[in-house]
Amino acid sequence: LYHAGAVVASNYLVSLVWVSLMMYEAIGLDNTAAVDALMPLIEGTLKNIRALGAPRALTGPIARGDWKTVADHLEVMRTTTPHLMDVYRSMGELTVQAARENKSTTDEFLDKILQILAAGGDGS
Repeated sequence: LYHAGAVVASNYLVSLVWVSLMMYEAIGLDNTAAVDALMPLIEGTLKNIRALGAPRALTGPIARGDWKTVADHLEVMRTTTPHLMDVYRSMGELTVQAARENKSTTDEFLDKILQILAAGGDGS
C-alpha cells in the first residue's frame, strides 16, 4: 500500500497533467504553451498542499459548490474530449469528498455536484 500510494502521488500526477494537456490541445494550445500555462497552477497547488494539507488546499468549482461550472465542463467535454469524461467524473467524486472534509461549501451543493457527475453533466 505504501508503494501504491507513491505510484498515485507520482505516476498518476503525471497522468493527470497529461489529461490537462490533452484538454488544452483540444482547444488549440501546443504542448509548450499548455505546460507554461499549467505549471504555476501545479506549483502553487503543491505549495498549498505542503502548507495546508490536501483537503484544505482544495480550490476550484467543487470547493466552492459551483455545480453549474461542473455541468458546463462536462457538457463541453462531451463534444470535445469525451474520452476524458470518466477521468473528470472520477476525480470530481474524490474532490467532493475532500470538499466535505474541509467544509468549503454546503452538503446540498456537493450532493448536487455528485448528481451531475453521475449523470455525466445533465444535472436536471
